[in-house]
Amino acid sequence: GGGVLKLRVPGVIQKDLAVVGIAEKGYADYRLSVKGKGGHSSTPPVHTAVGVLSKAITNIEDNEYKAVLSPILLNVLNLILDNLAFPTILVGKVLKPLLPLLRPVLASFPEAASLMKTTTAVTMVSGSPQANVLPQLATAVLNSRIMPGLTMDDVEKHLNKVIGDKRVNVELIGGTDPSPISPTDTETFRVIEELSNELWDYPVTMPYVRTRNTITSSVTTCIATLRSMSPFRSSFCSIRPTNASRSTVSKRLSSSSNSTSNG
Repeated sequence: GGGVLKLRVPGVIQKDLAVVGIAEKGYADYRLSVKGKGGHSSTPPVHTAVGVLSKAITNIEDNEYKAVLSPILLNVLNLILDNLAFPTILVGKVLKPLLPLLRPVLASFPEAASLMKTTTAVTMVSGSPQANVLPQLATAVLNSRIMPGLTMDDVEKHLNKVIGDKRVNVELIGGTDPSPISPTDTETFRVIEELSNELWDYPVTMPYVRTRNTITSSVTTCIATLRSMSPFRSSFCSIRPTNASRSTVSKRLSSSSNSTSNG
């Protein structure tokens, strides 16, 4: 997690950002299930099991968690504004007090929203095995990425509340609660910052919350604090796949991504 990102926008910013993960969002899978009587599609009920399930899914998507500008994210935004190029930095100084007002704008972008709230995505659905058969069971699987401060139980309660239908059973399949947030006013973080300065010619070192839980489940039971950083330098765009789904494309870093500014 983390790494050194090259922000190169002519006339706006010419900086490297050394981002250090100090926490990870939780990860949880939930199964929604609705039972039906089955039968032939020529004599359907008002709502089949799939219909009831569809309404539950719509309720979930229409009642997402509210996006919040956390202190960590505000710190990231302020650091970026402090390092804008002249004269753009003058605009940045004006924007700093207005950052809380930009919350709805930032939340409209999925990448930014993932850093601001607990997210839930419907990823798998199933119903009848035949087109002319009413489903006896309809199911959907949801994947949630949980912000620090909430738990898997909190999300399950939220799902039951917004669904509001006892015909829909909500079941936790499995997952991991978010990690604690590690402090940055420590010797460990200072060492990471010093190493970043030495290797990459004084980038802006900033903490962030990792959105893809890959470390928490195996290490947070053994250590009190978490800090993660990959020793690679990449342009901001080069780590983003052209396909909308990161998990359906190959992830590559250029062979020069681990080179340092010191040669």
